[in-house]
Amino acid sequence: MEVDRARVKTYLNVKTRDPRRTRSILTVPMVVGDQVVGTMQMQSYEPGLYSTVDIPLLTGIANQFALALQNAMLYGQIEQELADRKRSEWQRGLLNRILTVFQIENDDGMYSRVLALLVEATASRCGVFGYVVSGGDLVCPALTCARHEVEVGAGQTLRLSGGWRRLLGETGEARGTVFNDRCIKLPVGGMVFERSLVVPLMQGAETIGILAVANRDGDYEGEQIELMDVIAAQISPVLAARLQRDREQQAREAALEALGEREAQYRMLYAANPVPMWVYDLESYRFLDVNEAAEAQYGYTRAEFLRMRLHDIRPTEELARLEENLHQQRISFETSGPWRHRKKSGEIILVEISSHTMQWQDRAAVVVQARDVTARVHAERALAASERKFRDLAEQLPGLIVILDETGVRYVNERGAAMLGRTVEEVLSPAFDYVPFVAPHSQNVGSSVLNAEDDAAEDETYEV
Repeated sequence: MEVDRARVKTYLNVKTRDPRRTRSILTVPMVVGDQVVGTMQMQSYEPGLYSTVDIPLLTGIANQFALALQNAMLYGQIEQELADRKRSEWQRGLLNRILTVFQIENDDGMYSRVLALLVEATASRCGVFGYVVSGGDLVCPALTCARHEVEVGAGQTLRLSGGWRRLLGETGEARGTVFNDRCIKLPVGGMVFERSLVVPLMQGAETIGILAVANRDGDYEGEQIELMDVIAAQISPVLAARLQRDREQQAREAALEALGEREAQYRMLYAANPVPMWVYDLESYRFLDVNEAAEAQYGYTRAEFLRMRLHDIRPTEELARLEENLHQQRISFETSGPWRHRKKSGEIILVEISSHTMQWQDRAAVVVQARDVTARVHAERALAASERKFRDLAEQLPGLIVILDETGVRYVNERGAAMLGRTVEEVLSPAFDYVPFVAPHSQNVGSSVLNAEDDAAEDETYEV
């Protein structure tokens, strides 16, 4: 006999195949609202014990049980949700503490503090936190084991060779937390992992670090494995950024150190240079620095120089030329001069300038070397004036005036060239041979004079 209710059949007086077993069965659905949450069944060895009269009674009992069962299930779900939420909040709190350590610790002490938090959170006795360097070694700024009295903190960084990958299992290619229940001996102070959780810290497909806890009193469970996975997923990108920052900082420090050494060498050469030198700002033309030679030559102190501009060491008549030069397009290295400079005493000197552009304390600047050529220029001018006087005198003489050296004729006056039947240019040409124009009995005398080793000047007479 069948009774339908909410599309669920109720069976009465069902005979079983085994005559020794139940002869009567009454089954009713357990309903809460319009939802069937189970069935309740009554059985008896007595045939025909149940009838349709019993259905309402059993249905009421079944529905009460259904309501109690649903409440229990809901309570269990609530308890599980609360436990999950509590665990999630605890994990989030732990993660926030770890990330805070990353932010506030700028040295290797960060690794020790993070490892200490994780060892405590997993009730472990040992731990390792390290990063992989370019050579493949695992650098462990933090490695501790209470059982074996091994502890390494900041300033005692250890390197584990390529064999550290066995921490991740035989292949060393795990991408999630690995549980090892076998003993692993680390090559540090006899440290042994008897049971361990090891998780790689990844950047893409590359292992950039290792985080491990070990030697918990009890077994590691899913809660600890989940925690390791969550922590690894969150701190891997942070560690990657930290390592990249450290590499960039090391590169900057190395570059700054090299730059500092070069600047120190340059300053030593600059300060000790016997030739006056200074640095001026390319925008304001103010002096930024001067060496001692500049102070000695110009008579100004360094403090006085630093209050001055390039214009202040030029005489008034030279300023227009200076402005024109300053507004020309610069090349990295230039030479110019001679320039007229004025000392503090008012004395005018002539200098040749060599300069090149540079960065000086983050400012566009020019370093200048000013060589005093006053004596040389005056000597050159005096020599040029003397030569002009000689030429004027030689051109006025009616005879032949010729200057010879071992290479040939260096000077001949126009009248002398005409006496030889040549132009001045022809006589001064390297191809000109003056010997045929010298009388035979004077040729040897002339040759001996040109080849003489002593510098004593003698008057000789030649016939041409």
